[in-house]
Amino acid sequence: FVFLDDEPAWVDHDRIDNAADALVRHTPILGMVLGAASLLRGAGNFIAGKPLALTGRYVSRPAVRSVEVGEWLRHVLTRGGMRRDGGGFAFTVRVRLIHAHVRKGILASGVWDEDAWGVPIPQSYMALTMAEFGHIAVEAMQTLGVRFTDRELDDIYHLWRYVGHVIGMSEELGPRTERDHIAVEELYRLTSPGPSDEDREFVTALTEQYLVPELANLLPGTAPIRTTVARTVMHSLQRVFIGDADADAL
Repeated sequence: FVFLDDEPAWVDHDRIDNAADALVRHTPILGMVLGAASLLRGAGNFIAGKPLALTGRYVSRPAVRSVEVGEWLRHVLTRGGMRRDGGGFAFTVRVRLIHAHVRKGILASGVWDEDAWGVPIPQSYMALTMAEFGHIAVEAMQTLGVRFTDRELDDIYHLWRYVGHVIGMSEELGPRTERDHIAVEELYRLTSPGPSDEDREFVTALTEQYLVPELANLLPGTAPIRTTVARTVMHSLQRVFIGDADADAL
């Protein structure tokens, strides 16, 4: 908490609030791309997903997990949310403590192969998580027609830089700009061993139990027709967002 109380000089809360305003204007689309683009991009590496799989929450109840992430994001994207007494700050610190608890529990269990997998929830995969909420989400939103100004984009990356700081990213490895986010994404793909069956089960559960029903609820017609159309649209969006090769692997 000494670290958390010592706010870096580069933090600009006006820019963070501007970023929150820009993203909140597109909340429905942001929610869709986080599920259909960001989480799928992360699922392409079985080592990154292994800590969550070991907790037993990887495949089970993806809708509940999505709602939990949404609640955290709602506080982060509230004006003042990332100030020291803000809800977004508190929720982000809670995530940091959960990460620490999971790391400690997994290492104590004796089931983790550090030589093969590195440390659980390492800085490199945390950086990818920042890119999932940053460039990966922004790029997918732009694909769907959302347009941000250059200033809004800069402020969005500033927001995620500070979230990364609070969640425990080192100053050396924490992504700061769009270029940093893209570099992290490329390194993630380059070093990825590919997905496992657990990753494929997660993507299936996320799509069938959460993304498709959520989209179907927005469509007209009978339930079977809405579900069929929603499934086709969601599968198509996922392929557009991450590409055929990665979609095939998942």
